[in-house]
Amino acid sequence: MNVSLQTKLLVLILTLLSSVILLLSGTFAYFESKETEKEVGQLALQVATTVSLIPGIREAFHTEDPAKIIQPMTIQMKEQVGAEFIVVGNKDSIRYSHTQ
Repeated sequence: MNVSLQTKLLVLILTLLSSVILLLSGTFAYFESKETEKEVGQLALQVATTVSLIPGIREAFHTEDPAKIIQPMTIQMKEQVGAEFIVVGNKDSIRYSHTQ
């Protein structure tokens, strides 16, 4: 079976073009996912910093049962910001709230 030179060139060019498009698309998707992950991390850090500065949260750590005060506050915050969960703990990694 004889295939003309024109057909061979067309197939090679289309293969090369498809490969370049696929490679560029994959590279773009990779960098986009990394950027999105970074932005979500920054947003979580901002929310965590904001929650740590709330006077009611800070004062609750000086009570006998901090969870009793913190849990209702974090449930309300979770609903307002649309977060999946909010965790509040102390420096010893003891959790006083983990809304779900």
